[in-house]
Amino acid sequence: NDPHLGLNLPSIWYVLQLHSPNQNVFGASLPGAAGIVIGFNNNISWGVTNATRDVKDWYKIQFRDDSNSEYLYAGEWNKVEKRIEEIKIKGEDSYYDTVSYTHHGPISYDGSFGSDNERVGFAMKWTGHLGGNNQRSLMDINKAQNYDEYVAALEHFAAPAQNFIFSSTDGDIALWVNGKFPNKWEEQGKFVLDGSNPEHDWQGFIPHEHNAHVKNPERGFVSSANQHPTDETYPYYVFNDGYETYRNRVINDFFRSKEQFDIQDFKDLHNNNYNLKAAELLPTMVEQMNKSSLNAQEILYLTEVRSWDFYNDIEKEGPTIWERWWIQVRNMVWDELAAEDFEVDYPMTYQTIHLLKNEPNLDFMDIQETPEKETAQDLFLLSFKKAVEELERIKSRNGDLTWGEYKGTYVGHLLQGLPAFSRFDLSIGGNSGIVNATSKNHGPSWRMIVEMTDPPTAFGIYPGGQSGNPGSKFYDNYIDRWAAGEYIGLEFMQSEEDLNNPLFIQTIKPQK
Repeated sequence: NDPHLGLNLPSIWYVLQLHSPNQNVFGASLPGAAGIVIGFNNNISWGVTNATRDVKDWYKIQFRDDSNSEYLYAGEWNKVEKRIEEIKIKGEDSYYDTVSYTHHGPISYDGSFGSDNERVGFAMKWTGHLGGNNQRSLMDINKAQNYDEYVAALEHFAAPAQNFIFSSTDGDIALWVNGKFPNKWEEQGKFVLDGSNPEHDWQGFIPHEHNAHVKNPERGFVSSANQHPTDETYPYYVFNDGYETYRNRVINDFFRSKEQFDIQDFKDLHNNNYNLKAAELLPTMVEQMNKSSLNAQEILYLTEVRSWDFYNDIEKEGPTIWERWWIQVRNMVWDELAAEDFEVDYPMTYQTIHLLKNEPNLDFMDIQETPEKETAQDLFLLSFKKAVEELERIKSRNGDLTWGEYKGTYVGHLLQGLPAFSRFDLSIGGNSGIVNATSKNHGPSWRMIVEMTDPPTAFGIYPGGQSGNPGSKFYDNYIDRWAAGEYIGLEFMQSEEDLNNPLFIQTIKPQK
């Protein structure tokens, strides 16, 4: 498991072992969590990734008058519930804010919202507002001994929706897409819903036992990397506009590559820098681009990027050239959307690449500012020339175009105004869309590998340290090892006798 989050100091995660008469569990936890969030005990191990599901909708609210005290629903005027929130400010009087609630949820946009957009009421319906008992799920899974107890623990988990990966000493592997999911009609919530129409309400929730899941599949592995969770046989409507389309395929190809894997294989997978997105488009860009007008400088850049092996390693310049070229060509394809007065998301990267390769004469390939009718082949050349201009400016500023220098990964203090308490220019490859999904300040926040031996054999690492004190040597002492792809053995104590073992003593109480 290696959940991707913002890279922050003090560390997001705190690693610990919890031992009591009825449990013994090891892993990573968060402040306020009742137990281990990601970890293992003597019988099972588990991890989580974001389920990437649409569990939030917006409803347009029609108020009766400017007092916003009543709103139209099912042909009648319903009362708005108003709650006064006190916001305490150090050294000043408290600020009081009135929040209006409908049965859909709180009004997030009203007449007091500072915006150039139309000031009408929009209520947000979100499963996170419904409540649940996530803490019970954590406490129960910490003590779970088998697959059935793991499933029972997940029944209480509501939001945020997570993929819970699982393995056990019984030889079981499993994956549950878990959370409270509204049972939507097709395309419900893709656009703003009518808050006065009862048919636009959530009509119910998918029963927990019908949440997408798999146990011991014939292919021999389960994996989650925020990809689409089901196939066309799943009877419920599943949608999100941001499913992952590259990391998951690299991971699945890795698991199909051989029959047996060891711990080093999993370490290599966590640190895999292969750029599948570039591998699927760059050869087409190079092959179809008209090269006759390239100058000597542009030819040098083209030679460099066409010889690149598609790995985003820190010492290579190919990833940097590709990144700037890709951004330019993507923006040229969707210049029509950028020109609109209203904000529109670009289509998914996967679809953009599909169109560039398979629909080169599509109207969207045309650049609005020019009188000519461009094709994808034209865009490849125009975007490359613009990218080279950018790359020359970057090179003059940074000194070189190596991926590590260009990306400049950092782990920043939670208060960004304190750069002295942050770590900059870390030597780590990868990028978003790559298994080693380490971008500028986002990436694998906790890497864990567990082999279900007796007791479990486990390794972990995270970009931080066990102390939140910047004056402590344990504030950031794992960052360089994390960036280098190294791991620390997780010494899982089994009895009180282990407390006298010098190895465990050193692990628990580091020598100053």
